[in-house]
Amino acid sequence: MIEWLDEFYGDDLRGSLLASLGPLFARYAAEVWRAEGGSGNPPADFVAALAGAYADHHLNSSRIHLQELVKEAGEDKMLDALRARFTEWAEKRPAKVAANETVRTANAMAVERMRSEGVVTKRWASSGGACPYCKGLDGTAVEIDRPFFTPDDSYQPEGAETPLTFTSEIGAPPVHQGCACSVVPG
Repeated sequence: MIEWLDEFYGDDLRGSLLASLGPLFARYAAEVWRAEGGSGNPPADFVAALAGAYADHHLNSSRIHLQELVKEAGEDKMLDALRARFTEWAEKRPAKVAANETVRTANAMAVERMRSEGVVTKRWASSGGACPYCKGLDGTAVEIDRPFFTPDDSYQPEGAETPLTFTSEIGAPPVHQGCACSVVPG
């Protein structure tokens, strides 16, 4: 099952996902770009990279999550565990993904606009009622092309119960599920 998940979540599914979602990303990116004061459309290579990052993130996250679930459940309870997880995903995942991707896309667009306008530093801005992770990041500034976190980083600010770890670069919010922070010129 572990190997099958590797194959299933591979290049064919990525290609299908991008073919389906690519036009949606392009339309949404153009709407956000213009709403933020940009003229025309965002660069096509930027939109393609944004859609690719979305696909990679969700395919890898799902694959890894299911592989861990299969290992933990064992062969005799694997089907029940998968059924329960898919039921949970059907009920809760669409809203979570929509919320996270709205924040992720808006912030990616903000960084691209800053870059196109010659801004050299970006700064993390936490929202009201922020959690310990986001409060700890508030005001952190990095060069526009540098990420706030890289793979294998660990981050545990004061007041956070467990550290956050990363499997990919975090160049802008969100940093966790439900994060509503933004990135602003630094």
